[in-house]
Amino acid sequence: MDNSEEKILNEIKQDMQDQSGLVIDAVNTEIDAMRNDQMNFYKQGLKKETDTYLEKELSDLRVYAAMKASQDKLKSKKALLSLRHQYAQEIEDTAEQKLKDFTASADYRGYLETALKQVEITKDGYFLVKEADTALMKDILSKQGLNNEVKTRYFAIGGFLYVDEAQHLEYSCDLSERLRDATDWFHGHSGFSIAEGGEN
Repeated sequence: MDNSEEKILNEIKQDMQDQSGLVIDAVNTEIDAMRNDQMNFYKQGLKKETDTYLEKELSDLRVYAAMKASQDKLKSKKALLSLRHQYAQEIEDTAEQKLKDFTASADYRGYLETALKQVEITKDGYFLVKEADTALMKDILSKQGLNNEVKTRYFAIGGFLYVDEAQHLEYSCDLSERLRDATDWFHGHSGFSIAEGGEN
């Protein structure tokens, strides 16, 4: 091959390289433009999704905060209710123990004698007392000139029950009932009532 042919071939080769470089640059520019358009499209879509997600999360957080505040308030009310119940129970337990201690004291006899004055005792009536009070009640009745029968029955604390079946009469001096009445009065008048969900 002579120099002129080689020169022509080199020029053609150079021209092809220049043309291919232009085509490659054009293609790369087009690819970059398409990539930028696509990236902008994705960014806008992602921003919308992110904004929607964040708004939902914020809404969920508001709901959670309100629910948590409500739960905390309910928890506080339950704790207060439990504390009130505990205090009331302690008061009632203390009162019951004092009554039990009272039934073992010398004053208990005077209480029973005073309570007997409220009863219209007939010869047919009988008394029910706890086993530990049997001898005491018989002695009290004997000293009042009465010989009514004294039977035993369970009493949580003490006292007596007078029964006259012929007269259809019952008189209760059960200290458990007195304690129950006092407890009911306490809940009704102390401003310390125990009621589920209450504000007192």
